[in-house]
Amino acid sequence: MSQTLAPAFYLRRSATLDRLRQERQSCVDFVARTLDQVEQRSTPEHPADLSDTEQESLTRQRERIQQLDRQIEPLEAFEQLRGADQATVQRYQPTGTPAGQPTPAGARTEHRAHEYRTRGEIIVDLIAQRTGTYEADGTNINVTDQVRDAARERLMGAGVPFAGAPQEYLQSRAVVNNITSDVPGLMPKPIVGTVDSDIDAARPFVSSIGSKDMAGIAGKTFTRPIITGHTQVGKQTAEKTELPSRKLTVGGVDFTKETHGGVIDVARQLIDWSSPSAWDALLQDLQDEYAIDTETAAATAFAAAVTQTVPNATSEDPKGWAAPLYAAAALAYAGSGRLPNAIWVSLDQWQRMGVAVDAQKLMLRSDDRVGTSSPTSFEGVVMDLPRIVVPSLPARTVIVGVKEKTEFYEQKVGFLTAVEPRLLGVELAYGGYCAFGTLRPAAFAKLVIPAA
Repeated sequence: MSQTLAPAFYLRRSATLDRLRQERQSCVDFVARTLDQVEQRSTPEHPADLSDTEQESLTRQRERIQQLDRQIEPLEAFEQLRGADQATVQRYQPTGTPAGQPTPAGARTEHRAHEYRTRGEIIVDLIAQRTGTYEADGTNINVTDQVRDAARERLMGAGVPFAGAPQEYLQSRAVVNNITSDVPGLMPKPIVGTVDSDIDAARPFVSSIGSKDMAGIAGKTFTRPIITGHTQVGKQTAEKTELPSRKLTVGGVDFTKETHGGVIDVARQLIDWSSPSAWDALLQDLQDEYAIDTETAAATAFAAAVTQTVPNATSEDPKGWAAPLYAAAALAYAGSGRLPNAIWVSLDQWQRMGVAVDAQKLMLRSDDRVGTSSPTSFEGVVMDLPRIVVPSLPARTVIVGVKEKTEFYEQKVGFLTAVEPRLLGVELAYGGYCAFGTLRPAAFAKLVIPAA
């Protein structure tokens, strides 16, 4: 039976088009995963914003998707044209050659399809495919060569095996098993999805105090002015007597710029042959590592700058947290003239607070809670103070204070590349400048957490 060739579009798809489509889907999956991470950090009371690194990554993914779309569109149009052209090609069926036999040109004809309506018709043809004389109900039936050939053609058209059939026909009807282990060279091993990473580049400490632009600040260091001595106002002791007087003194806190970054030398083959693109994975990983490094440097310096301490109760009861937190809040106000507006805790203390707040749920306040906490989010509230979990802080750290009294400045250099023709490679670097410091250490107080 003759068959129409399937369009080449379905038989042989373009490997380039498949790779571009896969990379585009990986970009879309990356965007969706990033947005899911932002939603996981959000709470109804404190919606989370995109970090600088996340914004930069999403922008780069959007630009890459646009580049891929420009490449995919003409390739898809070409595949459709090629498929339409191949759909018109029919299998060659020469005439004048016995069915099932090769033609001089090497083509092969197929038996005309036949469909039996009843089993009786099959039995009749199975008898008729042999020449000779047969008796049926007292009548002699003579099967001629012409009747025999017609019966055989119908049997072979219906795919029915019979004694005396041509050997090549019987071999074509033999059913054999073909499994994946028989064709290992045809079984691809695709790489699915984006490259998974175990890096959290959210920078919770930097995000809590805000990142100030340092692009317009010249020099290796700069100074933040702070008032160290205030004027004086008081009661006049008597008419025509002098009012209290005291001069205003202004000091400064020096900020020193630091350079953070990383570099890698990449073979051009790695860029061109990898799928998903190793280049994209390198770009993302350098950004994430930069975020972690600068976050750790700033958080460590902040914890070291806080020297005021208050003793902390060893009890895991939420009541045991009330006294030291209020004592720390009082110290912060005394040192800055501002009430505290944040609590920064290390990872182990987030766990400890979560147990105290959520597991016991003691009714210390009108809303029946001392705060909010969840193992699915670092966001939370303790004694009405927003709690920021900073995994890079040293263990047993709980700091209460005024977040405006510590600052972080940054100027991102971004990516720098240099082509190495002699090595057929590309040198890739990512970095930036940052400076951080605490204007008033007295605006913060640290709870002394005893070792377990």
